[in-house]
Amino acid sequence: MYMRHTSSEARALAREADRKEALQEALASNLLTVLRVRGIPVPSADRARIRAERDPDRLQRWLERAAVETSLDAVLGARGKPRISIRRRRAAVAGLTRTSRASRASRASRASRASRASRGTARSPRRPARSRPRRR
Repeated sequence: MYMRHTSSEARALAREADRKEALQEALASNLLTVLRVRGIPVPSADRARIRAERDPDRLQRWLERAAVETSLDAVLGARGKPRISIRRRRAAVAGLTRTSRASRASRASRASRASRASRGTARSPRRPARSRPRRR
């Protein structure tokens, strides 16, 4: 029979797990305390989210933000919104999402093929069509 860990190793692993859990609980409790003392209201759903968070680095960042920010949204960051790159954000603001650029290019190429076909000047296939628009 193969034993994965000796009993002393198993106890050490259990102690380490207990320490991590205690640290996470302490950080969550400290965060809620700072928010309460600063007068920032915390709805029960956000309270549960804070208590359920298991990443100590994220809890530490939230705790640091709670000391200076004035709203819960600023402390917890973008709730559920994915962070996007600056280039994608600028494109989204300009209305140039990847799908819209592709669909416009597709519509334009279909329109030009149709107009050439109606004039009888179809383009000879010199190179394959690009699947994505060129980067600028």
